[in-house]
Amino acid sequence: MNAKGTAHYVYTSSLIRKLKEDGRLLIAVSGSIRDVADPFAKSLGFDVVVCSDLEIVDSAYTGKRVRQTNKNKDKLLREVVEGNDATFEDSVGVGDTHRDIPLLELTTHPIAFNPNAALFEEADKRGWKIVVERKNMIYELVKSTGGYTVESVHPNYSGPHQEQLQ
Repeated sequence: MNAKGTAHYVYTSSLIRKLKEDGRLLIAVSGSIRDVADPFAKSLGFDVVVCSDLEIVDSAYTGKRVRQTNKNKDKLLREVVEGNDATFEDSVGVGDTHRDIPLLELTTHPIAFNPNAALFEEADKRGWKIVVERKNMIYELVKSTGGYTVESVHPNYSGPHQEQLQ
């Protein structure tokens, strides 16, 4: 949990913090709706958040999406990068589903984070970094002959209920 009481992954939070310290432009492209994705991403330090919007009629949500962002994430990302006079040089991309593949293809350092099966297969084919965070453990995998080897393992004791054995 962070200071605001929201839970999030240690690996991605640390990566965001490092990239922010390096002066990087942080862009989140999410298929989630704005009321959820925007405040969460902004609380983590993202500069730009691209997300879906719901239709509002008579001050009430209809449930209909008026902007859909779970597809064509690569095009959405290109627009933001170009609109901010940024480049993809030495860029880092993080995705968790197959819908993130086109976006990850644009980046210099793609990371499949807790990937679904389809993204895992694609990351496997392309030799992309695969990171799995489970409970209070972070596993960074790298492709090797006949499968994967664990590049590094990081236990995390900073969150609630992450007690160390005494």
